[in-house]
Amino acid sequence: MNIFLTVLKKTSNKMAFRTIEITFVLHETENTENFLSHLCLILDLSLDDFSIKKTEGHHGNTIHLISAHFIRDRVHTIAEKIFSSLSSNDLSNLNTDLINYLDDKFNLYLRFNKQAIIDDILVISYDDSVRIKMKPKIKLNENKAIKSYNELLCEYY
Repeated sequence: MNIFLTVLKKTSNKMAFRTIEITFVLHETENTENFLSHLCLILDLSLDDFSIKKTEGHHGNTIHLISAHFIRDRVHTIAEKIFSSLSSNDLSNLNTDLINYLDDKFNLYLRFNKQAIIDDILVISYDDSVRIKMKPKIKLNENKAIKSYNELLCEYY
């Protein structure tokens, strides 16, 4: 008699992310290398993680379109860095207004003030910001998304 055992991997209910995308614009007057070094310091990234595309702005000035895309192994570590770097006030505000940070597929969109990044701090801001999009590993409905994100955020404050 053959007996086959199937070992099921225990799944965690903790919110996990599939991908993280970082995008932002730096203008001609901003020091690209300096800014990226501060962002890399905060998130424990490398300059090689970013791609830079030069383009021309409305008034003929040079603009750098900067992006990075992370998948698999590094996503968890980067997400941890992001959430652990936020102030308790930002975490609380994010938790309270969570629905405003989610799109229709319940991806989390965070925007961080570029000036604060120069001071090695992540501060949630809509003005002159670095945009970070975090896609969850699992499909969510609104109730499950809010519950999962609230539980995740509560771990950091």
